[in-house]
Amino acid sequence: MFSPKKLCSTLYCSLLSPSLFGAIGLVLYPLSSTIHPTALADKLLAALGPSFLGPVAILRIWSFCLFYVMAELWGSVVVSVLLWSFANQACLIIAMLTGL
Repeated sequence: MFSPKKLCSTLYCSLLSPSLFGAIGLVLYPLSSTIHPTALADKLLAALGPSFLGPVAILRIWSFCLFYVMAELWGSVVVSVLLWSFANQACLIIAMLTGL
């Protein structure tokens, strides 16, 4: 029915990304004060010093960082899948193999 490549891109674009965004919005964001390890981040910052402020800040608000990374990846993946889907429909396989 679907090739493995098309199945993977379809699965990511239509199922995985919206479900992750839904989980972030409905589960992780309301529980952010509970699931963010602020006390651990304070201890790590005191132990490691100010040179590790960036990684400790990412650890402190990990769910928001996950949302940001997923949002950036979703845009890139959707644009590339749409581009290659159009290219595969517009070009003949013989022309692609011969480089014409």
